[in-house]
Amino acid sequence: MAEILKRGTWENIWGYDYNSKNEAEFTNDFLARLEKEGKIGDVVVDIGSGAHPLSDIIKRERVKSRMRELREEERPPEVKAITVDIAGDRRAPGHLKYDVDNLKGEKLYSTNKAILKVCRELGIDPRTDTDPEKVDTIVLSKILCYVDYQSIIPALAKYLKINGRFIIINNGDKGYKKLMAPGGVKSNDELLSFLEGLGLEIEEKDYPYQEEDGKKSDTVVLLAKKTK
Repeated sequence: MAEILKRGTWENIWGYDYNSKNEAEFTNDFLARLEKEGKIGDVVVDIGSGAHPLSDIIKRERVKSRMRELREEERPPEVKAITVDIAGDRRAPGHLKYDVDNLKGEKLYSTNKAILKVCRELGIDPRTDTDPEKVDTIVLSKILCYVDYQSIIPALAKYLKINGRFIIINNGDKGYKKLMAPGGVKSNDELLSFLEGLGLEIEEKDYPYQEEDGKKSDTVVLLAKKTK
């Protein structure tokens, strides 16, 4: 996938943004509710963030939460968001141009470099702080067909705090077929079974989208919590 994408962004190649307007409209309400319920936390990593990261919605909702509290000492902290995308077309602070498939070999130079950048963004000294569980929420939006998900999800899970969560949007086997990985998700049932096998608690499962003909889409939205 890296070879196909190295000369351009998702939009250059596909002709549209990877995270669609329809997705953003639904997830705005979904993420706003999670924020109000205190399920997002303060540190978010958005994998395969695309041109319109879902973590931007999370940050906006946290601003609203802060504004509701009149006293500074009662306001929740701002969200620290790290966006990760192979296209690397964003210039915002906290963005990493990185191929998440490289997590399968953590001694790779690019992975070590990415980890060090994340540590800097979070104010962590990796020489003295060796506890990897720093992240409250990891967003995986329509990316799991394109990576070896059975390697990537466990590799990411070790960075989640206990009671941290994955927010996953997966569109079954739909997408750009030429980019799909041999180890990518083939069905939502397969994905659910794998997550449960890892010991993750599936807190929410929803199929909120509709196809153009009005039928329910097989795109699933999952909230999965790390409990141990």
